[in-house]
Amino acid sequence: MERELSLLKKELAGSPHVEFQPAFHTIGMGPESAYRNMTSVLEAASSPVRPQAVLLCGFAGAVDPSVNTGDLIVSSRYCREKTNSIHDDHGLVAGCLDGLDYPDHFEPDPDLFQAACEAAQGSAHRSTPNLFLNPSLTVSGLIGSSSAKQAIWDRYHVSSVNMEDYWAAAAAKKAGVPFVSVRAVLDVAHQGLPDYLSSISHPGSGALRSTIMRPWRIPTLLTLASQMSRAQNSLALFGLSFIRRFCSVSAIDPGDSSAVIPEAITGIPGAGQ
Repeated sequence: MERELSLLKKELAGSPHVEFQPAFHTIGMGPESAYRNMTSVLEAASSPVRPQAVLLCGFAGAVDPSVNTGDLIVSSRYCREKTNSIHDDHGLVAGCLDGLDYPDHFEPDPDLFQAACEAAQGSAHRSTPNLFLNPSLTVSGLIGSSSAKQAIWDRYHVSSVNMEDYWAAAAAKKAGVPFVSVRAVLDVAHQGLPDYLSSISHPGSGALRSTIMRPWRIPTLLTLASQMSRAQNSLALFGLSFIRRFCSVSAIDPGDSSAVIPEAITGIPGAGQ
């Protein structure tokens, strides 16, 4: 969702020290949206402006009890649910991998992973979020209860969950584009989420009107708003650190704005080479 990177966009626009301005794209929420929109972005970008690397940024939910709101997750693996309902969608699976093996996980590009870790460590020194490198799990829907989070923690031994990484990585692999994902934690492991959250998260959902009609939701939404602000701040600091670090060590023409950031995905020309 665009709100996840709104602060980073604002910081980039107002920073005189960042000459390289990447493009932004939104891939949306959920496995199918992530795969199809990522594929569209990568297929639509024709040479010579086709991105050579992809960085996906967004929020995540923690299932590891030691992970807190605002902490950064640079996942070492993007795992899928073994009972993921998407697995039964043979159209998506076939379109996704085109005859390749259907793995339990994808891994980030090693060079991008290292660059993301260094940038995250650099930003953490200023804002004191923790950095976790454990695997993440891509799920097909909102994990709303603390008991469901505990079950995922016990079964998969991952730090966080989201609904896009595995399938975005699959689209990048199909296109032959190096990929890495960096997430800021929104909700923590012991925190339950209301069932209505996903329905009011979409643009045009009438969230304000819905909340006014149901004022008992306000305390929960205020808590989430505070958490979202912290997560946005972590992503903004990371994004600025990554772009500055990447521009300083890569042969990037500051006038080349052919990079791509779907939700946000940042494609930095020259990465992984």
